[in-house]
Amino acid sequence: MKKDILADTGVFFKYFNGDHNAKELIEKKKNEIFTLELNLAELIYLVGRKFGLETSLLRENILRNSFTVVLITLVLGFY
Repeated sequence: MKKDILADTGVFFKYFNGDHNAKELIEKKKNEIFTLELNLAELIYLVGRKFGLETSLLRENILRNSFTVVLITLVLGFY
């Protein structure tokens, strides 16, 4: 059964650090992963501090091309 999952920054941070549970969740073909633009911004900041801007932007690009990124709008905020 297909699952829609809204992933927070922590899931992606754990995934890129080799966490088995995060890897299983993200790589399972039956899951459709959604994340917020805000989560990507937070990930860029956290990864950039630890590994540098180049690594940070590379990881952001991987996520942006692999998952559905949702923009927060005023309308979305009321649902």
